[in-house]
Amino acid sequence: MAQKIYFDESGFTGTNLLNQDQTVFTYAAVGLDNQNANELINIIRTNYPTQAQELKFKNYVKSTKCDEFCLFVINLIKNYSGVVVFDKKFALCAKFFEYMFEPVIANVNLFFYAANFHLYMTYKIYDLLGNINQITLLTDFENVMKHDKKDEKFNKFLKAIKPDSAILRKSKRTFEEKVYTFISLNKSIIQEELQSLSGDTPTYKYILDLTTTAFLNLCGFMSEKFGEVEPVYDDSKMMDAHKNIFDGFVGREIEFQVPSFDRKFKVHITKELVSANSKLEPAIQLADLLAGITSYAYSNANQVIIDSLIENGLIASAIIPRTIEMDIINLFPNEYEEILNILVKRSVANKQLFDENLRIKLWVLAESCKEILKRHKEKLTENIMSQIS
Repeated sequence: MAQKIYFDESGFTGTNLLNQDQTVFTYAAVGLDNQNANELINIIRTNYPTQAQELKFKNYVKSTKCDEFCLFVINLIKNYSGVVVFDKKFALCAKFFEYMFEPVIANVNLFFYAANFHLYMTYKIYDLLGNINQITLLTDFENVMKHDKKDEKFNKFLKAIKPDSAILRKSKRTFEEKVYTFISLNKSIIQEELQSLSGDTPTYKYILDLTTTAFLNLCGFMSEKFGEVEPVYDDSKMMDAHKNIFDGFVGREIEFQVPSFDRKFKVHITKELVSANSKLEPAIQLADLLAGITSYAYSNANQVIIDSLIENGLIASAIIPRTIEMDIINLFPNEYEEILNILVKRSVANKQLFDENLRIKLWVLAESCKEILKRHKEKLTENIMSQIS
């Protein structure tokens, strides 16, 4: 029998990923029927009383016992729940690579992804963005991609990115100049890729929104816990827009990769999606609490609560800066910079971007990354075993 799964979010700003007030987006799911969900809500109310008719995390966030409350709720719902978390700026940087670089290397992208070149570019752009939105190309990119008339705006955006003769003459270029030059010399390919998407589809209209990615990740995570699932989401314009797409998954087994956690999920949706009012669905209120707790923890870098979420197996996916990824990038800065330089120089010379020499460089880098990740996982396993013993 399929399990109903109830969804809710925190920190939603739609396609505005550079929002300064809400930098984290979270989406949570709870797999409980109304009776069991009500029982948990009564336990929460008994231990942490509130006059509010509906349980909302915002009613607890200013309490002096907020951290204690968060840990209590996590422990209470850990066996029935999951949550995904996005650093919005980091997610935007990843999307910038996806739409500005990926189309140009599409035929050989597996070599670049295996070497984590996409992570190098994402972290470099993210670092610049942290310095008062220094990289204007990214802010312009966001403005274009969240616009209703994307075709028109994107054409103007790319048209404005012209090869700069002063930059082209330089023997040494800044990272921003390299990015600008690469895009300016390959913009016809980039433009062709974006125009292949239909402007009438929700996927195209809300191209920067994180809700659907989060929902799919959670469906896979909860399918792993419960098998077949019946999704019920809190009233959401974004989910309403994509409902027909997800309804197409009904009765089919969908498998997908979660890059941030190096794992695969299988989604088993048995019924068409339905929306519901959180006032009438206690499990949605629990999902609101979990989404709010996760957003609170990551927004404030509250490591105690973050550790609790991780240790209790609640994080389905996290699109955020990660220490192990940053360590890898920092170990090979010259190698990654050399790859970017090759791409830029060959673009300037109007030469084929990929050849055997570049393939070998990427392969060596990929093997080095794999070895580091292997040692990292072995160390984590050792730490866990030592804690158990």
